[in-house]
Amino acid sequence: MPKLFFCLLLLFPLGILANSVEVTSMSFNIRMNTASDGNNAWPNRKEWVADIIVKSEAGIIGLQEVKPDQKQDLIKALKGYGHYGVGRDDGIDKGEHCLIFYRKSQYALLDSGTFWLSKKLHNPGSKSWDAAITRICSWVKLRELQTGRELYFFNTHFDHKGEEARYYSILLLKKQIREMTGSLPVIVAGDFNFNPDARPYAEINSTSSGYVLYDAFQITQEKKGEHTCCGFDVEQPHNQRIDYILVNEACTVKQYQVTTESKKGYYPSDHLPVVCKITF
Repeated sequence: MPKLFFCLLLLFPLGILANSVEVTSMSFNIRMNTASDGNNAWPNRKEWVADIIVKSEAGIIGLQEVKPDQKQDLIKALKGYGHYGVGRDDGIDKGEHCLIFYRKSQYALLDSGTFWLSKKLHNPGSKSWDAAITRICSWVKLRELQTGRELYFFNTHFDHKGEEARYYSILLLKKQIREMTGSLPVIVAGDFNFNPDARPYAEINSTSSGYVLYDAFQITQEKKGEHTCCGFDVEQPHNQRIDYILVNEACTVKQYQVTTESKKGYYPSDHLPVVCKITF
């Protein structure tokens, strides 16, 4: 009997580990397709962006500023990935997408949707407060195939001008997550267009709304890089961190990394991608 008990003790931790999930997730503003970018325009870097995504080994990716033609380019390039995203102007395909990709070998899509960062969150094309343009948050509910564990992934892009809009958008985002996700793990990717010293940043882990999120950079066990808003030119000063990966209390952040790959003095976008290894 003692020998059997000892064997069970040895197996018990292995059972716990076998049921844990490690998620590698990415947030990447790929810069919209505009001819005004000249040599840095999308046709000259689309293969590079896709290569950056694949090399990151991220299983779930949140991309911002994705125009319909860019969406199609990436769907063709990223074999083995499922995707979800709608255009912010009409809820179908018009306008920029907060596009989500996930590895089909790792995850099954259970549900998906989009809400607008406005007082009329279910009205496509709507905007509120002092927002300059329409903004959205797209989300997916996934099942990790190996363990059967479920999680939510949200991808968003806050307004670039409206200070009030950014503040109320973070409150709205947290409210929606609280109402939708229950106790499941939550990962949020996005270009939030605010720095850590801004008013809305303080609301990320504020308890006033009854729901707390955490900045992966602040709670990670390992950091590689920090700033994300760079411009295309490597020599251009970049000291802003406006792209984030956030998690809820169900998640542990093992690593935070900013990808700084460049070629001939230029980056693949005017934002650097953030990649995090997260367990739950």
